[in-house]
Amino acid sequence: MTSDDLIGRRVVLHPSNEKGTVRWVGNLPNQRQQRIGIELDEVDPDRHDGTFDGIKYFDTRRPKCGTFAKVNFGKDLRQCLREKYQTSVEYEDSWMVGEEDVKRKLAEVDKLEYVGLEGSELATVGTLELNELTDMLTRVRELNLKDSLLHDWHEVDLLLAALPNLENLSLAGNRFNKFPEVKGEREFCGCPKLKSLDISSTLIPWSKATSYCLLGLDNLQFINLSANDYDRTVGGALPPACLTTVVMMDNQFDDISRVLQLLPTTVEKLVLCGNKLGDELPSSTPDNSAIRELSISRNDIKDWRWIGELAKALPKLMSLRITDNPIYDDYVEVKCDGSVDGATSDGPVGSAADRSRQLLISLFTDLEELNGSSITNKQRIAAERYVLHRHLSCDDYSISEADASTGGRLIQRLKAIHPYIVEGNSNQIGQAGPTRDNNIGRTLRMLKIFPLDGRQPINVRVPPSMNIADLRLLVYKRTRWPLDLDNLALQFDDDVHDLPSSSTPISSLMTTSQHILGALGAAVGMGLSLAPLPTMIDIINNKSIGDYTAMPYTVTLIQNLVWVLYGRVTPNREDIVIANALSAVVELSYCLIFWFYALTHKRRELAWLYATATGFLFLTVIVCKAADAGISASTSLGTIASALNALMYGSPLAVIGVVLRTRSIRYMPFLLSFMTLMCSIIWFAWSVVARDLFVLIPNILGLGLGLAQVVVWCYYRVYGDNLAEENSDDDAGGNDDVELIE
Repeated sequence: MTSDDLIGRRVVLHPSNEKGTVRWVGNLPNQRQQRIGIELDEVDPDRHDGTFDGIKYFDTRRPKCGTFAKVNFGKDLRQCLREKYQTSVEYEDSWMVGEEDVKRKLAEVDKLEYVGLEGSELATVGTLELNELTDMLTRVRELNLKDSLLHDWHEVDLLLAALPNLENLSLAGNRFNKFPEVKGEREFCGCPKLKSLDISSTLIPWSKATSYCLLGLDNLQFINLSANDYDRTVGGALPPACLTTVVMMDNQFDDISRVLQLLPTTVEKLVLCGNKLGDELPSSTPDNSAIRELSISRNDIKDWRWIGELAKALPKLMSLRITDNPIYDDYVEVKCDGSVDGATSDGPVGSAADRSRQLLISLFTDLEELNGSSITNKQRIAAERYVLHRHLSCDDYSISEADASTGGRLIQRLKAIHPYIVEGNSNQIGQAGPTRDNNIGRTLRMLKIFPLDGRQPINVRVPPSMNIADLRLLVYKRTRWPLDLDNLALQFDDDVHDLPSSSTPISSLMTTSQHILGALGAAVGMGLSLAPLPTMIDIINNKSIGDYTAMPYTVTLIQNLVWVLYGRVTPNREDIVIANALSAVVELSYCLIFWFYALTHKRRELAWLYATATGFLFLTVIVCKAADAGISASTSLGTIASALNALMYGSPLAVIGVVLRTRSIRYMPFLLSFMTLMCSIIWFAWSVVARDLFVLIPNILGLGLGLAQVVVWCYYRVYGDNLAEENSDDDAGGNDDVELIE
C-alpha cells in the first residue's frame, strides 16, 4: 500500500482507542521509523495542528486535533462479524439461563435482522463479493456502523446493493473523504426498502450528500445530517424523495429561510437545534407549508419579529420546541413609556417562559404542542385573552413587534375571537363572552378594593366565587400595585349578603368560629388516629395481627393524603391540611405495624391492599393534573376525598360481621367508634360555617354510621358475653349424646 493510498484512511490509536483520519505519511527529523500524521475526531488541548518542531506537515480542519503516531488500520467486515457474534467469551463467576441458545442463534449471522457494529474497528468490506455479502446478511433490516473506521463511500454502496431488506442504516461518526467518480449512473443503485439514514458527524460535503449519497434512495423518510459544519453557503436541494423528517442539529445555519429552500415539499418535521438562527428574519416560503413539527432550541433567537415572520412562513405548525433561546428564557418587557420590566419566576403574571408561552400560542393558530407540553383549548383561550389584554393596556412592546411582523393580523384576529375584551375595560378579563351563558354576567358584584396606606381605591366587578389568587392577579393588572395581602382591604356592595359588608382585610376573611372549629377538628382527628393504639399494643404483644384487618387504616391513610392535596389547591383550607397531614403520619405507622407482624399468607393480602392504595393515589394525582373542560383540580380532589371520607367512616362496619358472628366486642374498640362519631360532628359544623359541600356530605353520612357503631357496641357490651357463655355451655353438654361404636 503506497503513501497516497493511506491518505484519507480511517484509523484507530491503541490503547486510547481514539479514531482519526490519515492526513500525512512520511519521516520526521531524527526519526528512523515512518510516521503517520492523523487528524483526530475529538479536539484535545494537548494536541497540535500538524506541526512538529515549527514545521507544518499537514493541515487539520479544526485546531488542536493533530498527532503523529503508529496506527491500526482497522478490520474487514467478516472479521468484525466473527469477533462480535461468533467468538465465545467466558466469564468465571457468571452464568445466564439459556446462554448457549443465545450464542447459537447469534452465531448464525445469515439469520440476524439486526447487526450492531457500533464502535468497532470496521474499515472495509474486504474481499467479499456482492453475492457473498447478500448471502451473509440477506435478512438484515437494521445495520448500525456508528463510530467505526469507514472512509470510502464505495464500501457503503456495496452494502446498500447487497442488503435488499435493509430499512435503517447508521453511519454516524465515520469520516468519509473518498467517493466514487460518477460517470452517468452510480455503480450500485439504491436500496429499495431503506427508510432511515444517519450520516451525522461524518463531515460529508453537502454537494456529495445531495448529488451522490442520497441518490437512488427513493423510499427514504428520515435523514440525519447533524454536526457536519453545514452553513448558508451550501447549494443544491435534498433529493425530492419521500423525506418526512430532516435532522440538522449542531451545524452553522443562521438563516432558516435558506434551510427551508433546501428541503423537499414532503418534509413534515425539521430539527435545527444548536445552530445560529436569529439574525436573519424568516421569509414566507409557500412550498414548505407541509412542515408540522419544528425544533429550534439552543439557537440565538432574541427578536419577536423573527417569531412573527416564522408564523407567516409556517402557518400550519403543530409542534414547536424553542427553549434555550434568549427570547424564551430572558423575556423582557419594553413598555410604551420606555420603561423596562424583566419577568421573574414569582411575578404576579408569571415567569419569562410563561409570558413567552402565551404569545407563542397566540401567534401559531394550529399549535398543539409547545416544548413537549400539549396545549388544550382552555389554555389557548386563556393565552389569547392574556395577549390581547396586554396589548390593549399598552405595556408590552414585544407583542406589538410580533403583531407588526404579521401585518397586524395577530391582534385583529384576537379582537374578532374575543370582542368583549375592549380597551379601558380590562376588568372583564376572564368573563364569559356574548356567545356564552349570560347568567354569569348577572351574578357579578361590585367590589371596592383599596390599600390601607391611603392610595385611591378602585372598583371592579367580580363573580362571588372568585378565589384570592385570581383577585390578586386582577388587581395587579388594573393597578400594578405591589400587593401585600395583609395591607389590602375589601368592601362588597349590600346585595351580597353572604359576604362581609364592611372593610375587612383579606387575610382575615375566615371567621373566628371557623378557626375554632378547625382547631377542634384537628385535635379530634388526632384523637381518632390515636384511638387504635390499644389494638396496636395488642398486636405487638401477641406478635400477630390475629383477626384484625388493615383495611380501615389503609383507607384512612389514602383519604388523609387526598384531603391534604385538596387543602393545598383550595383557598382557606389550612385546617384541613394540618389535621390530615398529622393523621397521615399516624396511619402510616399503623400500616407498617400490620406488615411487620403479619404471617406470610396475610402479608400477601396486605401487599395487594397497599399496592392498590398506592396505585389509586397516583391515579388521583394524574387525573387531577389532566383535569380540563372546566373541572378544576379543587373540584376533582374534593369529590374523590369526599367519597373516601365516606368509606373511612364506614370502614369500621367491617368489624360488625365479626361481632355478630362471635357475639363479642373484642375486635370492635369502643374508642375508635366514639371518636369517629365525634369527628363527624365537629367537621360537620366546620363545613356549615365554611360552606364546603365536599366536607359536609361525608360527615352527614358519618353521623349516621357513627351512631350505628356505638349502638351495636353498647348492645353487645351488655348481652354479648352472656350469650357467648350460653353457647359455650350448650357445646359442652352435647357430649352426653355421643356414643362410641367399636
